[in-house]
Amino acid sequence: MQRPPSRPPSRTSPRFPTLQSRGFGIVALALAIAAHLLIFLFSVQFFFVPAGSHIRPMGWAMFVGLVSAGAFIVVEPVSIISLFREKPRFLGVLGLVLGITPFPFSSLILHLAARIKGFGLSP
Repeated sequence: MQRPPSRPPSRTSPRFPTLQSRGFGIVALALAIAAHLLIFLFSVQFFFVPAGSHIRPMGWAMFVGLVSAGAFIVVEPVSIISLFREKPRFLGVLGLVLGITPFPFSSLILHLAARIKGFGLSP
């Protein structure tokens, strides 16, 4: 008696119903969370700035702008597709919101670090 050859799981596999029913929502959510995590990892450096110093984080601002724009350009269309094709629509709505918020999130981290550590932001 021979065993049938094993195949990799497909999107229509009954073992993986989450991938089958919510593919775009999960992708949008994963990309948005990855953008927030990347910005957080590059913003942790501000919590190690000495108190009383003045900084002008122009390179960081450019990086944050590029990541925010990239997340917006990639996450928003995937989230909109998720809203129209998948039910429940919660993951699509969450992807839409998280695709817009990387820049405000980075600003929050920068100003929180400035308030906690006591350094100044030069114009």
